[in-house]
Amino acid sequence: KGGRVKPGPWTGYALPNYSGVGVYRQTLTLSAEDVSMPLTLDLGQVLVAAEVFVNGKSAGIRLARPFTFDLFGLLREGDNTLEVRIANTIAPHYTTIPSLAQGPTASGMIGPVTLYRVERRQAESSARSNECFRP
Repeated sequence: KGGRVKPGPWTGYALPNYSGVGVYRQTLTLSAEDVSMPLTLDLGQVLVAAEVFVNGKSAGIRLARPFTFDLFGLLREGDNTLEVRIANTIAPHYTTIPSLAQGPTASGMIGPVTLYRVERRQAESSARSNECFRP
């Protein structure tokens, strides 16, 4: 059985030199009313990139702020699996070997992570402005 990892820098989880992808998974139980309204997932601060999956379908990839994802149409009544994949750079690994490569080594999903409802007009406007980031 896996452990629980809260948002925070990976150095706090004994991963100071890890380079790769970290996966956060959560089950959400939602009502019919919850899924009938536009919901946005905001990951807060992310170091460095994020992809979100809802019930196995990608909600998008973000390489820069804001790390927000429109979840409308991906959620269903009942149990939903939310998976957040955070990728960092190779820089933390380079601290373990002699290298001239330099770069930021901070990594992780720092948060705060929030799931919130948005007004329909705001959701439509946001979807249009983020269209270029959708896979």
